[in-house]
Amino acid sequence: MLTNILYAIVAIAVALMLYIRFVPANAEKWTSPDVALMPSGDTDGERSFIAVRRVESDDMLDRLTSVALATPRTQLLSDGSGQWTTFVTRTRIMGYPDYTSARVYDLGGQPHLQIYARARFGKLDMGVNKARVQDWLTRLDLLTPEG
Repeated sequence: MLTNILYAIVAIAVALMLYIRFVPANAEKWTSPDVALMPSGDTDGERSFIAVRRVESDDMLDRLTSVALATPRTQLLSDGSGQWTTFVTRTRIMGYPDYTSARVYDLGGQPHLQIYARARFGKLDMGVNKARVQDWLTRLDLLTPEG
């Protein structure tokens, strides 16, 4: 009897892990985040990280896309035709998805790049979203808010 219960628990755990690994992304939900326009700076959340940088030109989104797609296990989810360009990056071992959306907008006559990274599952992201965004910003020479 105890063996059957143990098998059931293992089967449920495996099924849950497979669901999280292979669940399709709802592009509409994950590519239209409700995030306000913000001035330059960083905002940490429990499951998210937001970075905003003043940039010199509107082509920064194209440059960011190139950097993002060079990141292992990262794919383009939405090309920005709505407003946000969104990427999904999966964890190395379990393949859990994290979503990163980016847009360029005008604030005070200056173009700003906003990057919003968040975990889909779990209560904490262990800092992986912040680390990934900071890596991308470093590659774009925008790590510090003043660029």
